[in-house]
Amino acid sequence: MRKILNNSRIYNFYQNLIGCKKFQKNFSNNFIKARAGENVLELGCGTGNVARFLNQNVNYIGVDYCKNYIDYASKKYPHFKFKHADLSSPITFDCKFDIIYAEAILSAMTDEQALNMFKIINSHINNNTRIIFSDMNYNCANSAFEKYMFEHERNSVIRTKDEYIALIQPSFKIQNITVLDHIYRIPYSKLIFECEPLKH
Repeated sequence: MRKILNNSRIYNFYQNLIGCKKFQKNFSNNFIKARAGENVLELGCGTGNVARFLNQNVNYIGVDYCKNYIDYASKKYPHFKFKHADLSSPITFDCKFDIIYAEAILSAMTDEQALNMFKIINSHINNNTRIIFSDMNYNCANSAFEKYMFEHERNSVIRTKDEYIALIQPSFKIQNITVLDHIYRIPYSKLIFECEPLKH
């Protein structure tokens, strides 16, 4: 599945097939809420399917490990900047960000890889930066079909809410957790963690 979905057109077709667009618009409008002039960093931007719903006048940078996605997004959304990079390795940017978000990225990372990504985030924030993580929710209430889908997901490290909290909390202060059910055409549940920097 991973190799097939590295093709940007197949990836976009799959996203449209399962109904991601409605969630991506909701995520952008009601959680990211980027305003003109703000510096916005998306970690794991894919082909720009969340970025397309952002205010066109933000200073946006999207990062992804898949060069096919970055090439596609760069052509599709030339008013935004896209960078090909591995999120589990050090990356530097020449600015601090007002908003940093990652959609369905933690579930693709081991704890060690996620902690390395958190270091990237903490190197590029100010005291008021909003940090948002959205990801798939594994819990005992998942249907048999949903559990089957999770087991065959491209992202292989889908965690429970408590496991995400244990991963995130040492690096960021979690302000709010939202659970969204039945957001796709397939019965997936999502968790959205709205965070802020730890005060030292």
